Amino acid sequence: MPYRGTAQAVNDLVAGHLDLLFMQIDAVREHAAAGKIRMLAVATPERLPAFRDVPTMAEAGVRDFYSDTWNAIAAPPRTPRPVIAKINAAMNEVLRMPDIVQQLGRLGMRPVGGSPADMAAFVAEETRRWGEVIRAANISAN
Repeated sequence: MPYRGTAQAVNDLVAGHLDLLFMQIDAVREHAAAGKIRMLAVATPERLPAFRDVPTMAEAGVRDFYSDTWNAIAAPPRTPRPVIAKINAAMNEVLRMPDIVQQLGRLGMRPVGGSPADMAAFVAEETRRWGEVIRAANISAN
C-alpha cells in the first residue's frame, strides 16, 4: 500500500494494520526500543553498530539486497569552486568529530564524507543501479 508519508505508515505498522514495512531506521528505532515493533533486518551491507542484534538482509537469507538511505549537501550550480571546497572541508571535519560520529551512530547513520567528485560518482552509481531495478520491474511514474 503506498503512503504519502512516513508517519502514517509507521502508525499503521505499530497499530498492526501492516505486516511488514521497509523504512528508515530513525523513523522506527524508538518503536523498536519500546518493543512495539520488531526490526527483522537492515538493508545495509554490514550490521549497524547501534543495532548489532539486527541481521543484514543477506544474513536473513535475502541475498543481493542492498538499499541505504543517504544525505548530501547541495549548492546552486554556479556556486564558486572555492566556496564549495570550503563547505566540503568543513563538513568533512564535522563528520570526523567523535561526538558527531557517536550521535549519528545512535540514529543508525554512518558518516562518510568525501569530495564533491566522490558524491557525483556515488549518485551516478545509485542512478545506474536503481535504473536497472526500475527497468527490470517495468516501473513507471503514475
